[in-house]
Amino acid sequence: MSNPYESPWINAESLGEKPRNWTIEAVVNGKFNKRGEDGEATGATANKYGLTFEQTEQRFVLNKTNYSSLARLLGNNPAEWAGKTITLFRTMTSFGPKQVQCIRIKEELPKKADP
Repeated sequence: MSNPYESPWINAESLGEKPRNWTIEAVVNGKFNKRGEDGEATGATANKYGLTFEQTEQRFVLNKTNYSSLARLLGNNPAEWAGKTITLFRTMTSFGPKQVQCIRIKEELPKKADP
């Protein structure tokens, strides 16, 4: 990463205000730390898919909601998602008793990718 203080993960803050049309470079499957309602790591891990994009070095871990959106949009085989352009946008969701910012995937394909 060019900035050593930048997180390797895309989050709602790093995504910014406007939606991003990014092209999936690769889909990876791995173990990721689970987080509790307070946002802290619980010590447990879960198998999840993650995405890398052509437009950024940051990676995006797919929660169940975003995985389901991608499966509806691009098909049930993650191996076929590379090369497809999707739109990520920031919104709010419930996380325990709080409303927090999150990233969602728009369920329609964009006309083109952002530079």
